[in-house]
Amino acid sequence: MQLPQTVEVKEIRVLTSKQIAEEYAKTYAQLEQGCKENEVSTSVLSDQEVIVKLKTQPDSIPVLQTNLDTNAFFAEQTAKILAAKPKPKPTVGDDKNKKEEIPAKKYPTQVALSTRTTLPIGSEADVDKYLAQLKKQLMAHIDKGETVMIIK
Repeated sequence: MQLPQTVEVKEIRVLTSKQIAEEYAKTYAQLEQGCKENEVSTSVLSDQEVIVKLKTQPDSIPVLQTNLDTNAFFAEQTAKILAAKPKPKPTVGDDKNKKEEIPAKKYPTQVALSTRTTLPIGSEADVDKYLAQLKKQLMAHIDKGETVMIIK
């Protein structure tokens, strides 16, 4: 006979493993869309089943709860997508037939925005104030000539 506490721990483990699988499914959907938008094969991505199995394997509930966070995995996979993205080739030709050269795109800088707030958000003005802080962080990069990709 199993003790009630043991049953609860197993249920928590099963529930957390299910949540991990759901979070990685959402993350993979975003990554697959990123592959499509960047004209990259999804084969550059790590295998979803293997990752989910790896993340749901631990018996420790705190480790499982930590594995719910997909941000680092998303950033790693996004870097793979960007590295595999086809580079535009500059055109060549004589002066008469020379086509306009397309400058190679710069890779986006991956940024993690500080999204914490100490004030509750309860009105449109509060939302505007919060979004203004996010915009300020983004513009600091854009003003330096960077393109950004938000990873967190």
